[in-house]
Amino acid sequence: MRRLRFDNETVKHVSTLIQYHYITPVNDKKVIKRLISAIDPEMFFRLTEVMKGDSRAKQDFCLERVSTLDSMKHSAYEILAAKECCTLHDLAVTGDDLTAMGISGKAVGDILKKLLDLVIDEKVKNEKEALLGCIYYS
Repeated sequence: MRRLRFDNETVKHVSTLIQYHYITPVNDKKVIKRLISAIDPEMFFRLTEVMKGDSRAKQDFCLERVSTLDSMKHSAYEILAAKECCTLHDLAVTGDDLTAMGISGKAVGDILKKLLDLVIDEKVKNEKEALLGCIYYS
């Protein structure tokens, strides 16, 4: 793509779609949230379309994946419409909150990622007090 002089953004998007297109489609809320977190909502919907096209181009048994992908897409719309936490940006705690607690450097990002995992796994509510409480006990 570089040789063909595609812009950096297109190269990045296509590379992301290629990287994730072989995942097994599963209509599970946690899986969908993790994918949205990894590649962002717009790319998630592009990915489902790429995967549907890929499944349609294969043998008939792969067509079952198309309905699963449609279900995943529908679930993702519901998750996003409900403004459920899927990304670091959605967390009720920010890096500034951690810095105010005296945490600095790489630890801030590591803690935020762990908190996001806890929220996605539904082990902790996405509420500032609950999330900050997790930091003290980890």
